[in-house]
Amino acid sequence: MFRLPFLTASLVASLVSTSFLPLEASQWVAEPEPSELRMVVEHFAIDRAGLLRRYDLESPSQRKRLAAFYDDRLVTLEAMDTDALSVEGMIDWVLLRNRIRYELDRLDVDHALEQEVGVLLTFQDDLVRFHEDRRDLIPVDPRDAATRLSRITEEIRRTQRMLRTALAGDRRIDGLELTPVVALRAANRLSALEGSIGNWFRFYDGYDPLFSWWLRTPHAAFEEEVRGLTQLLRQEGAGFRPGNPEPTIGDPLGRDALILDLAREIVAYTPEELMRAAEAELAWGEARLREAAAELGFGEDWQTALEYVKDRAPEPGQQIHLVTEMAREAEA
Repeated sequence: MFRLPFLTASLVASLVSTSFLPLEASQWVAEPEPSELRMVVEHFAIDRAGLLRRYDLESPSQRKRLAAFYDDRLVTLEAMDTDALSVEGMIDWVLLRNRIRYELDRLDVDHALEQEVGVLLTFQDDLVRFHEDRRDLIPVDPRDAATRLSRITEEIRRTQRMLRTALAGDRRIDGLELTPVVALRAANRLSALEGSIGNWFRFYDGYDPLFSWWLRTPHAAFEEEVRGLTQLLRQEGAGFRPGNPEPTIGDPLGRDALILDLAREIVAYTPEELMRAAEAELAWGEARLREAAAELGFGEDWQTALEYVKDRAPEPGQQIHLVTEMAREAEA
């Protein structure tokens, strides 16, 4: 019955402590001034998202348009009077400048990776053209489109034959080594291209009877071949075979790209310096493990000591008793 007066007193004390702060103390919790670059940053994000919706497939046109966009925003940004900016504005200015420079450099990295895959997918630019013509509202000539798609399908068949020969031999095509990384990257690119052609086909099919008459058979043949090539790349090239555990395959971008990512995150270390620091920390941790193993009587065999400690863990549901015991030890 004494709980209500206690809560009332606490509430009054809380109101007094927050409502009647001295002016100097209240300034510590005041809202920061808004950045002068708030709208600039928001417009950059909105415009970039709009461009990526329009140019939603990696291609020379996408790189050219994004590069022009980044260059334009960078020129505008560097023309600003930074001395007139507040602290918040200057922070946004630096972060946005770094972001734009990073995106420009990443365009070059992505282009290099696309060129590597292009050795396998020599037909990718022709497939991209279908997609971009639709985006640019260029009227489609059904007969010409059927001819082009059939030619691409035949090129995919030739690629499959070359790929099978290479996988059975030295795993090289035109100087490119077919590592699991390259094979998986090519398979993912091919899946994206297949999806874009599927969207292109469905956009016109049924709406334009002449398109349907010319393209339904060539498109079905294209889908069959492109899926066969994708399966070949994934299963034989990258090792993703049905019924087996999926291999862990990364997509290394290279040292230069890693340095770009570190610079973007304002990490002032090279990859080699980070590796040395990580190895030093690992060595320190293993030394502590050996010390603990020696205390338990296992010498430097910390793996056996670790298993010993695991076996001494409480059974499921019994942890509460261990916590109680430890609490009593702390009280003693």
